[in-house]
Amino acid sequence: MEYLTTPDTPFERRPYEELDAENQELWRMVKARTGQATHVEVMAVHPALDNFYSKEFYPRFYYNTQGEMLVPYQEKELFRLRLSRRNGCALCNAGNVETMLEAGYSQAQVDHVLEPTSEFYSDKELALIDFADLFVQGQQDLLSRELHARLRQHYSDAAILELGVVGAFFMGWQRMLFAFDLTPHEENGVCSLAAE
Repeated sequence: MEYLTTPDTPFERRPYEELDAENQELWRMVKARTGQATHVEVMAVHPALDNFYSKEFYPRFYYNTQGEMLVPYQEKELFRLRLSRRNGCALCNAGNVETMLEAGYSQAQVDHVLEPTSEFYSDKELALIDFADLFVQGQQDLLSRELHARLRQHYSDAAILELGVVGAFFMGWQRMLFAFDLTPHEENGVCSLAAE
């Protein structure tokens, strides 16, 4: 895998041998996908945050295990991959490509997430992709009335708010991964950082 940077975080890391069985499994999966598992080792030093991320946020708010959310996780997959590809988060992209395919998207849709057209995406998906761009690092855009109207053809305002919270979470998560040097950066992101 070719990256612009390789993680070199100053944070304390929990060695693989000291991880619990669940985190060791996660470490192996992440290592196989990206070639490194720095964030797993760092997050393991704060079990409560680690549990929130993996056992509360994802099941409840992303995969809707409690039936409270309005947007199907499959649509969140498209939103998440567009965001991570634009941001150049290598760790995120490795996992998001796999889960987007598992959610039923085609390889052609994955391949064209940075250059979306109606050949590969529905009007609903194109509106969702444009909405994801509001959460790309370095963007200063506001939700326009035109984009809101496009989204409202497919989502209630409550569902748009839900997508906004998901976007804010992933934007913050990716920003933390970059700021703490926990993930390699890819060239295809609009905010990729060159190695210094």
